[in-house]
Amino acid sequence: MGRQEPAPTPLKNAPAPGPDGLLGVDPAQVARACPRMRPYLGRGSIQEPGRAGMRPPVHRDLTGDGRPELIVAADTATGRSALSVYAVAGDSIVSVLFTIGRQLAAETIGNDLLVRIAADDGSEQAVRYHWDGHRMTVVNDERRFRKSGPDCDAEGTGAARHPTDGGVKSP
Repeated sequence: MGRQEPAPTPLKNAPAPGPDGLLGVDPAQVARACPRMRPYLGRGSIQEPGRAGMRPPVHRDLTGDGRPELIVAADTATGRSALSVYAVAGDSIVSVLFTIGRQLAAETIGNDLLVRIAADDGSEQAVRYHWDGHRMTVVNDERRFRKSGPDCDAEGTGAARHPTDGGVKSP
């Protein structure tokens, strides 16, 4: 049985969402109000990969309510990245996802968010998140290893699935 976590709490010192929700707020101000994201924001903004700083923000509807959430990512000089997703809850802004990793890249699949992370062992981890009514939760966590041998496909990729919370779930 899955554990029940409390709903995310409003970010202190975050701007109030306007009539356009998160489209009308300063993404850097929202990220600075988030205690988990704040340590990754010391280098300013960046426009291209390979540098330290906050990437251009992205707005996507991940909750399915027709209003876009705010996705903010920042890179460090050591190659680590942090990604947060913010949503509107009432008249406040809440963090509904925070994750870190190396060479982090994200894309949307419908209302889901797919985050790819390069691991130190040469593998790539792909984690798919889906809105559960309170936050973005893991619905699939897959790690692919590059190797050669009889268990690999034509490209030499062996795939290993790592279940999260008792099993791999399909959306």
